[in-house]
Amino acid sequence: MLYSDLLQKKAPYSLNEIQFLQVNLDTEINKLLSRNSVDDICYLVENYINQFPHARHRARQIAYVFRDQLGLSTAYERLIKASIDVTDKVSAIGKKIYNLPAVFENLHSIERIGEIVFQTALVHYSLQLGLLETKPILMLPDENPVYKIANKGFLPYLKDSFEIVSTTADVNFFNSMRLIIPYFGQLMKVTEEIYGGDTQVIPVCYNLLKKSGKRPFAFEILEQTEEIATKFLSAHGLNLKKPFVTLHLREPGYVDSALHEWRNVNVETYKPAISWLLRQGIQIVRIGHPKMTPIEGETGLIDLTSIKRPGEVDIYLCAKNLFFYGTDSGPCALAYQFGAPALISSTVGCTVKYQNSLIQFQKMKWSESGRLLRFSDILMSELRQVVSPTVFKRAGIEMQPISPSEHLKSVKEMIEFLEGGKIIKTNQEYNNRKVRSNIKEYTYLTSDTLDLL
Repeated sequence: MLYSDLLQKKAPYSLNEIQFLQVNLDTEINKLLSRNSVDDICYLVENYINQFPHARHRARQIAYVFRDQLGLSTAYERLIKASIDVTDKVSAIGKKIYNLPAVFENLHSIERIGEIVFQTALVHYSLQLGLLETKPILMLPDENPVYKIANKGFLPYLKDSFEIVSTTADVNFFNSMRLIIPYFGQLMKVTEEIYGGDTQVIPVCYNLLKKSGKRPFAFEILEQTEEIATKFLSAHGLNLKKPFVTLHLREPGYVDSALHEWRNVNVETYKPAISWLLRQGIQIVRIGHPKMTPIEGETGLIDLTSIKRPGEVDIYLCAKNLFFYGTDSGPCALAYQFGAPALISSTVGCTVKYQNSLIQFQKMKWSESGRLLRFSDILMSELRQVVSPTVFKRAGIEMQPISPSEHLKSVKEMIEFLEGGKIIKTNQEYNNRKVRSNIKEYTYLTSDTLDLL
């Protein structure tokens, strides 16, 4: 019997048949891939995870291969939806039988601040929009934790969205329920047509919450965070009575991979922008990790990248600034979800997940002709969900770094943005083009990015 025929068998499987299907799945996928039968792969995987729901994450893993290695956005979207749908079905059955909340299953996410911030935010949105009835269970064991939270200062903010269990008995019990009543935090379905990760759903959730009169951000600063952070920052030279910008520019040294290559930036190109802000009397506090390039000779810049500090400091700096300035990263996620305005620099691709912000995209060009790509070139192609440099390079596309003068212009436009100035009006003039480029309401772009629409 052919693999595909056996997979669709109605009668119960024998043990040998189950083993055959499980062992040979990758072989079947590779056969179809060699024939470029992408639709057949999707059909095969959809059938497989419906027959074997415990293996539903195979759909998500293959979806990431389609997006990040092959540049196939349609297949990516299809398998992501399949993964979400099967997870929802399994969870619904488990809740009905056990009458328990769903259990957050991708615990490794707590080790990256951007991941746990956005996934906590997705829970918050789901609760606010009525997509979840109860808070999911989050297991944070007191003893011998396998995963350690990236920022302990963020723990109090988890409690608003999760029921946290920590004793050994509770952790063991809910760990046994994790595959039966799963909640997978990286993905969310708002409607049958709107689903996916943070990039796909956060702009939609923002608009839905804002239009219903609810706050469209997940977190508000806590007094205990402020107390710890302000004491530390005052001791390190920050004048809390004067405005400050929080700076985070992603560099190698933290979660490195080929996928993140274009997210890293050259700090030197930002120096004219940094100097200009300081000359306006605006303090700058830089956060990040010790491997980052030092920024020297800038009076008024407080560089904390090599200074050990309480986790509350980064949270406060991201939440209470004049604006956040930096690249799309964990600290950027923190700033956004606390409602801080942001100038988000060197963004890759053409998808936008931030409102209340001014966004500057990296320009991309065709390697042979040197012609700049417009948003429509990407949105109308299979590259629309792609951020992988590997895929873009294979397609004959290269990144054009943002110049120092463009960075300087963008920070001046950010001040205009905060004051409701010219850049707001310019964005309004581009509204029709923004809509055609699937850029949601309340999203603003720098002038050099508007030129790409």
